[in-house]
Amino acid sequence: METFSKIKHLSRLSDEVYDQILQAVLNRTIDPHQRIIQEDLADRMEVSRTPVRDALLRLEGEGVLMRLGRSGFKLREYTDDEVRQLYQAREAVECYALGWLSQNANADDIDRLKSVIKKIEDNVQQSLSDYFKANLAIHREFVLATGNAVLVEMFDGIWNRSRSYFLFAEFSPKDMEKSLEGHLELCDVLRSQDEQLAIQQMRKHIQDGLELQRGALEKSNRETVEQSESIDVN
Repeated sequence: METFSKIKHLSRLSDEVYDQILQAVLNRTIDPHQRIIQEDLADRMEVSRTPVRDALLRLEGEGVLMRLGRSGFKLREYTDDEVRQLYQAREAVECYALGWLSQNANADDIDRLKSVIKKIEDNVQQSLSDYFKANLAIHREFVLATGNAVLVEMFDGIWNRSRSYFLFAEFSPKDMEKSLEGHLELCDVLRSQDEQLAIQQMRKHIQDGLELQRGALEKSNRETVEQSESIDVN
């Protein structure tokens, strides 16, 4: 856990602690089986326990960490069923959004949406953070275009930043490239004004993402088990 450094700025202290812990999780410098102890982190960052506790509880609430009784926290392990449910919830919101747009968006709306999405894709750098932010921004544009604030709120809840980023972190570079495919084609489907076709295409797009996610998690879990067995042998 050498990745942690002294916190120098006192403003929004718990946010800075949160950012450091989340970054350590995404960089995989925290072992999946490692116990994360509040007092230890506070000593390493040279801050009081309060902002560390706040950050850990926030990450627990966002689904990145799980509590180990009174002995600290560890990384949350998502089951295949939990990941599937997350993507099913995405289908409910995002398929509805694309179906609604197929019936209500005019040619100018579709051109604007396609232009925004193309700009996001063209500006992606070769990093996990950029690919994640691009995917989030693109899918949010489809929901935003409906003008339905409640739908956007539901989308934001499902795409919870740290939880989704945590899962996305398992993607390989090849997976990340695949994750950006097909968005412009979704815009073209809107021109057909075929609601069922739009829903079908968004569902297929999300299900393709689910398969990428399941494959990445399966590979990560397998590597974790192999590392654990290697440590036990040694």
